[in-house]
Amino acid sequence: MTTIRERRANRADAKASTGPKTKAGKARSATNALRHGLAISVWSEPALAPQAEAIALRIVGPNAEAKALGWARRIAEAQVDLNRMRLLRRQAIARMLSEPV
Repeated sequence: MTTIRERRANRADAKASTGPKTKAGKARSATNALRHGLAISVWSEPALAPQAEAIALRIVGPNAEAKALGWARRIAEAQVDLNRMRLLRRQAIARMLSEPV
């Protein structure tokens, strides 16, 4: 069990580490996902939605109940997002390795 003193310390630490404080820092931070194309929903992107739907159907099967399919779609969306991030990371590493030092 945490003591009152520990809780106060945790709150103080959390307040000190809540992201950028300046207007410029907040603006830069807000564009990170957009810059990498990750702010686009999987379901609104024509190239990604079929991938997510295929994953969801593999999870629950073709005759799944609506509720199960809904949960599977959420899992599939997360998987497609992970795949997108992994691809971007690989591309960034390849770019860094190909640049002359």
